[in-house]
Amino acid sequence: MFNWKRLSLAVLLGVGCLLAATAHAQEMDGNAILRKADDVANAMKDLKFDMTMILVDKSGIEKKRVLRVWQKDKKRMTKFMEPATERGMAVLVIDDQTSFTYLPAYKKVRRIASHVRNQSLMGADFSQEDLSTTHLSNDYNADLLETTADNYLLKLTPKPDKMLSYSKLEITLQRNTLLITQLKYFDKISGKHVKTEDRENFTTIKGYTAPRHVKMTDLASGHYTTIDMTNVEYDTNISEDIFTTRYLRRPEK
Repeated sequence: MFNWKRLSLAVLLGVGCLLAATAHAQEMDGNAILRKADDVANAMKDLKFDMTMILVDKSGIEKKRVLRVWQKDKKRMTKFMEPATERGMAVLVIDDQTSFTYLPAYKKVRRIASHVRNQSLMGADFSQEDLSTTHLSNDYNADLLETTADNYLLKLTPKPDKMLSYSKLEITLQRNTLLITQLKYFDKISGKHVKTEDRENFTTIKGYTAPRHVKMTDLASGHYTTIDMTNVEYDTNISEDIFTTRYLRRPEK
């Protein structure tokens, strides 16, 4: 006699395996992982912090800069506090394509052309694009390259309609938190790995976890830049007036 119970069990097991495989495939989708990582990184309503930036050349000579940063959604205001020769300089980012700079010596606000967003920010190893990109999933498509017990490795390639400075990025994320711990940047023309960004010292304030120490290394020059974030404040209801060209000119106390 045909064993219907055995057939039913086999069918149920097969369906169960299919559902498990489907769920696993969905979990492993690179774009889904990147979107969730963006959600984690931008969960706050707004953010304010002080940034100490140390530029170190291949001879070990250091230059120090101190900046103050306000951030809300994609908008970011950055003001230079030290050294005295650069105090009053400021950069305003409205979105991925719109940003302005203010130089006190000229007393003029100038729009930053899109083709110079890949240039160094005042000699640092971070470009305007590196510092202003807040939502990677808006600019890049993601493929999952590797999954380990602790991390995901994603390859990011620019979306067809985006004019970006890199041919691709490779990013490492913690599986349990979806926090990015490392980014590798690849040159747009040569395709070579040119810079590495390492994020460390993750701390939690008001339930938001983020790195407090970041290091960007230029592999060709041996130059590197570190950023340390202090006086971090979340969800302080930052006024929209901060993100205006009028405030860009205003001296910071």
